[in-house]
Amino acid sequence: MQRRTVLSLVLSCTAAAVALLVSGFGAEDPVAPPGPVPVPPAGGGRQRTGEHGTVPDDAPTVVVAVTALERLLPPPPAPEFAFTMDGRLLPCRVLAGVGAGHDAEPRAHGVALVAIEHGGGRLLRLVAIRPERPVRTEVGARVVVGGQVADERSRPLPGARVWLGELDADGERREAVTDEDGAFELDVPMGSGVPFVVMAAGKASQGRTIEVDRNPRPVVAVVQPGSDLEVQLAARALDMRAARCFVLPARPLSTGAAQWPFWLQAVFDGAPIDDRGRARLVGLPRDATLRVAVRHPLAPAGPPVAVRLAEAREQAVVPLEFAAHTRRGVVVDERGEPVAHAMVWVRPPRTRIADKPSPRLLPPHLQLAGVCRAVTDADGRFEVGVPDGGPLTLSVRAEGHGGREFGLDIAEDAPLVLPRWRAGEAALRILPPVEGAIWRVRVDLGDGIDAAVPADQPFRVSLPHAGRYQVDVRVDGGATQRREVFATGPVDIVN
Repeated sequence: MQRRTVLSLVLSCTAAAVALLVSGFGAEDPVAPPGPVPVPPAGGGRQRTGEHGTVPDDAPTVVVAVTALERLLPPPPAPEFAFTMDGRLLPCRVLAGVGAGHDAEPRAHGVALVAIEHGGGRLLRLVAIRPERPVRTEVGARVVVGGQVADERSRPLPGARVWLGELDADGERREAVTDEDGAFELDVPMGSGVPFVVMAAGKASQGRTIEVDRNPRPVVAVVQPGSDLEVQLAARALDMRAARCFVLPARPLSTGAAQWPFWLQAVFDGAPIDDRGRARLVGLPRDATLRVAVRHPLAPAGPPVAVRLAEAREQAVVPLEFAAHTRRGVVVDERGEPVAHAMVWVRPPRTRIADKPSPRLLPPHLQLAGVCRAVTDADGRFEVGVPDGGPLTLSVRAEGHGGREFGLDIAEDAPLVLPRWRAGEAALRILPPVEGAIWRVRVDLGDGIDAAVPADQPFRVSLPHAGRYQVDVRVDGGATQRREVFATGPVDIVN
């Protein structure tokens, strides 16, 4: 009896379910309420043609065509590895070694000479660069460093100047002078890689790095006899004051020459040359062979001259051949403002600006042969030599600006525009053509972009690289507006 009741109940439920299913096939499907128009997220992700959301037929449409005209080269990145003890970032700049100069090779290992802005002046530090590890150098409280300087016979040397790599607001060295016992004291902020330089009349300058902590140990230096070198330029009379004289190491490097602070030349841009074409180099190591190079903006860089230093006073003649032609110009930014301290090279196309970091921390770009280099003045103006023979490239670089290459056929009265380098990815930020309405954008980059954009939202599209671009914009079939833009970060395109 119970079995029949259960079976009857099951059959009843099954029949009811079948009836409900059959009646459902005959009923009308309910109409879904209209939803919002699907649009991409604000910011404009890339979409292929046909993948955009549904937009009204009368939605405004912006068509953008982009043509790459020129690739811009990035400036040296601003280093961010100098800090106070409490973690405050200090501005700094690489003067020589790894990361110095323009077009430097990335991810190089070695030592860098950096100038850190601190207390209204600058501190020099030598920093070990290892790309696989975070680089950090700290500047602490001021402490007093003491020690003694002796001559080659271990006798106290009075009157010697001791420098710990600190420059005041005027760029002058903060130095101490040894007393009659050869002793000195000089305060300096704590840190590692602190330069220790000793200079004395008739002696070879000596440089090394020390660690300065809360309880610095006395520093002892023994200096050796030195040589003073008078350099005379063998050249026709032009503006000799524009030239600078540099000392380069020679191989093999003697013990005395190995202790000479070649890196000082990156701080003070070598030695000046007077109106008569003469330079005086003091404190060079005696009984050593060095090389002397002279650089002038109107003369192609020639090979250095080897000089043997055997006596207390030596002389050397360095030939300097000026280029047959010169080129004048002015460097400005995209707003037309002059760019001071920009570097301008005239070089063969195959000669690279980037050079390998010098183990002796020589100034960057010093050893580029056959190249003329000038630096713009406060008004952005320059004059640079143009060597004879072969095609030449006019290269322009400046800190904080995108680097560019020009042909020498550009008119001299045409300003050389060096755009400022902005942070972020090079991109176009296309602004909406109307307010309060969904709009459509089509861009010919990549495989093509066709997207619906929310009302009052811009559309962002990445560019392949930082550079100069021609951008053609057309709204709803109207007239095409053409413009050139420098994209070193996001650039707004106003319709």
